[in-house]
Amino acid sequence: MSGKRLKDYANAEIRVAAGILCLMLLSSCGTSPSRKTPGKEALTLYRQGYDWTERKKYDLALSSFTKALEREPDYSDACMARGIVHYRLKNYARALADMERVLVLEPDRAEAYNQRGVIRDLQGKQDLALEDFSRAISLDPRAGSAYANRGKILGRRGEIGRALADYGSAIALGFTDSLVYNNRGLLLLHKKRLDEALEDFRRAAELEPSSFVAYYNMALACSEKGDQKEALRYFRRAAALSLRDRSHAGFLRGHLESNPGELKTLRDTAEFRKWMSRLKRR
Repeated sequence: MSGKRLKDYANAEIRVAAGILCLMLLSSCGTSPSRKTPGKEALTLYRQGYDWTERKKYDLALSSFTKALEREPDYSDACMARGIVHYRLKNYARALADMERVLVLEPDRAEAYNQRGVIRDLQGKQDLALEDFSRAISLDPRAGSAYANRGKILGRRGEIGRALADYGSAIALGFTDSLVYNNRGLLLLHKKRLDEALEDFRRAAELEPSSFVAYYNMALACSEKGDQKEALRYFRRAAALSLRDRSHAGFLRGHLESNPGELKTLRDTAEFRKWMSRLKRR
């Protein structure tokens, strides 16, 4: 895998991780049979914290979860939820401390290992993150998000066969986030499995129609297949979507400028130059 595509792959997987954390918050609203049922006051505070989190009022959410834990220090769901809010605020050290506290309370809680792995990966502790994702899978073989997270690290390490297997497991288990398809598609593109890559990028676009990244990757796959008409069509869509957000337009422009070998046959066309001009003005 080329250095630039590897970088793009790494950027994409961070977004996947954030999505996983969000989904895990939704799944932690209940209490498993093995956990102590919280008292009414702590549960009310937890639900308030969840509502504040959904409204992105993170300071209020932290306050509610902390108050719940002050009343019931062993309330592991509140501790996990608070860790997720710390993650969203990029307070990774505090997020990690909360996940580790959950694991003291529940040493076999698969989702806590999975989420600790996400945080460790962001801290650059790749080996430890890989251990956490594998531990989560061993505790819960149906943890699709853990397979996706492990796959992203394996892909970055160049263990593409194992990464593809993990992404396949994640999708088979129903973890069908658009960026999982996008990341797997990038690995397939690297392996020159162009039809499969294109199908994954199309699926990513179906799941997230506003994703300029998916359309750009479709353009890449079509270009490598020699279908320049389709490549231009998908590039046109990618550029148009990116123009909705200045940061997206800047990212796409910067990527194209630093990777002159991509979409090489399109670059001499008037339409390509027109879109590049629009990206620069944005």
